[in-house]
Amino acid sequence: MAKSVLNEIITRLKISKYYSVSVDSTPDEGHIDQLTVIFRYMENLIPVERFLTFLPNSGHTGKAIAETLIHFLNEYNIDIKDCRGQSYDNAANMSGKYNGMQAFIKRVNGYAIFVPCCGHSLNLVGKTAANSCPTAIKFFDFVQNIYVFFTSSPSRYQILTKKLSLKNSNTQFHVPKNLNDTRWSCRADATKALVLGYNEFKETLEYISKDPEQKEVVKNEANGLLKKITSFEIAFYLLFWNDILDRFNATNHLLQNPKMVLQSAVTALTSLKLFVQDKRNSFDDYEETAKKMSGKTDYPEIRIRSQNVRLTPLENRNQETTQLSQREKFRSENFLPVIDQLYTSLTDRIKAYDIICKRFGFFRKLGNIEPSELLLSATNLVNIYSEDLEATLGNELLQFNSLVNLRQKDCGKEESWELFLFRILYEDNLKVTFPNVEIALRMYLVLMVANSSGERSFSKMKLIKNRLRTTMTQDRLTNLTILSIESDILRSLDFEHTIKQFSINKSRKVCLL
Repeated sequence: MAKSVLNEIITRLKISKYYSVSVDSTPDEGHIDQLTVIFRYMENLIPVERFLTFLPNSGHTGKAIAETLIHFLNEYNIDIKDCRGQSYDNAANMSGKYNGMQAFIKRVNGYAIFVPCCGHSLNLVGKTAANSCPTAIKFFDFVQNIYVFFTSSPSRYQILTKKLSLKNSNTQFHVPKNLNDTRWSCRADATKALVLGYNEFKETLEYISKDPEQKEVVKNEANGLLKKITSFEIAFYLLFWNDILDRFNATNHLLQNPKMVLQSAVTALTSLKLFVQDKRNSFDDYEETAKKMSGKTDYPEIRIRSQNVRLTPLENRNQETTQLSQREKFRSENFLPVIDQLYTSLTDRIKAYDIICKRFGFFRKLGNIEPSELLLSATNLVNIYSEDLEATLGNELLQFNSLVNLRQKDCGKEESWELFLFRILYEDNLKVTFPNVEIALRMYLVLMVANSSGERSFSKMKLIKNRLRTTMTQDRLTNLTILSIESDILRSLDFEHTIKQFSINKSRKVCLL
């Protein structure tokens, strides 16, 4: 059955012709490094991402992984020359310019442009900003300590949930969350729980610190956490990071959609960058809200170091040094570095998609673009994809642009503009009239945006090959995974012939006549 599903996916892939590939790896419960292979292609007018197989990883170098993928493609007669995109995480062995996997694939097929995973890039932006200053590092350590303190004891966790449930008796309340370096959504949930239940967390810590039935170690730990949560710094960072992580989380969920188009993903990242830029002027608002929430108005004291007589030259001893106020020092050392790091990192990550956006960005402007600009963009695209597109693409786009002006109102509210253009080509039987436009759109729409489908296959793998099934064979793991993930194809196939063939092969009756 799994072979039938795999053959059906490969058949649909070859009908689409152009595709994009994503590869990622992780160890399973049997300590075997599994390489997941995901393909993106056009199916029923929409891009789909399909899981094909798990491969035992033969090495961690870019060359070894590339050779493993090429061997799989050759085994199933999938032409690597039809690959128009490859998307991996930002690890050096995958994205390296010279020795990364993407470099080896591009040597075989120069049209397979590398698209960094948007989701992974966004996680790296958040991780870099969280480590941009000591106060930010201490803040997330505090958030993690809150989680550990309450979840390590069922009785303490029960006291907290009881307090939270009294406040939100009619709605779902938020509990502490464990922090994770790869899933930043958990950090958004963790800060949100502390902001919404700030008073309840304080009351619970105060209750535990004064509870005579608790051990002295527990009471001291609760008292230490209470002092931190009631400080102005923590209150300020809770409000600030809650806003930032909430937008990061929402954008990350958007990028994980398998139907996401690259231009829409870049637009989402750009809007997030502008949001961060606007937050640079919100220090006063956070300051006022943090003072009301914590009840503290004092900033951390500034420690002024005295000059070392032996190390300070005589001519510099009497020079006056500018001393910032406590407020300005907090703003310049704990607020602005994080904002600036977020903005700079987002800018650098977005630049990685400039080449692709310049190639296919004119599709987003169709219906509102000058003919000269459209012809120039068409000429550039034909020069790049000379084996796929003809020189008539420019004239086709000029006529198609006029058609789009008449059909703009038919675009759905939740439908991306490029998918709308592709849809009207098929719904109005215009594929023969605009063959090069259809090919260019198909090559663009198959470009993968994020590696979320590969991460989902790992989640499925951990359910199938768990700690009780560590001796499961490679074929069985792959077959069960493809049946589980691609269940929609499984339900649509007719297995009558497969069942008959299985019964013939397994029959023990021998015809004696």
